[in-house]
Amino acid sequence: YLLAVWNSVRIALVATFFGIIISFFTALSISMLGEKALKSFMPIMNLTQNFAGFPLAFAFMLMLGHAGFLNAILKIFGLNYNLYSGNGLIPVFIYFAIPLGTLFLIPGFSAVKKEWKEAATLLNANGAKFWFRIGLPVLAPTILGTTSIVFADSITTYATVYVIMTNYSTMPLKIAAMFSKDATQQTELGSALSLTMIVIILLVMGLTNLMKNKLAKGVEA
Repeated sequence: YLLAVWNSVRIALVATFFGIIISFFTALSISMLGEKALKSFMPIMNLTQNFAGFPLAFAFMLMLGHAGFLNAILKIFGLNYNLYSGNGLIPVFIYFAIPLGTLFLIPGFSAVKKEWKEAATLLNANGAKFWFRIGLPVLAPTILGTTSIVFADSITTYATVYVIMTNYSTMPLKIAAMFSKDATQQTELGSALSLTMIVIILLVMGLTNLMKNKLAKGVEA
């Protein structure tokens, strides 16, 4: 059970970290292209965000499974990717974290006004300096709120992991197994593990909300 908790938290943290970084630059690129590009990209983001569960698992098995075509290309260069392992699942989690994070981050970029960028340019501040001094502090509450949502989505993922490898120990798989056994159900343990998962999610959400409120007060000041 401790292994299931550790596997779920580890994969969710890594996937959330890289997913938020990629989502940030994706949302930034889309927002810089203007309203026309935003209207074109939003349906794609919605479609990608809903591409999860069995279809997503099957797609990754075709691409990066033992006989996957991308895995065959990697083997040519002496690289081996094992999808059916804890580390092999991380790219799958990152994949569905990106559209979800992007959808939540895009509205936050509207808070970064063009006048601020123009003023920073007049004061000889380059793009990196503007984002570190002005852009990121303004977007920090949105980024932290999105982080907690992406983490909660990652740690509760069940169908994708179940299709790829049923014998891997994660909290959703353990909980489902405890309630679905025909012979001896372990509802007490399943309930306890469910409560553990909820507590972990609440702790992460509480921490991000605390940081978000502090940063929001700092920006207002």
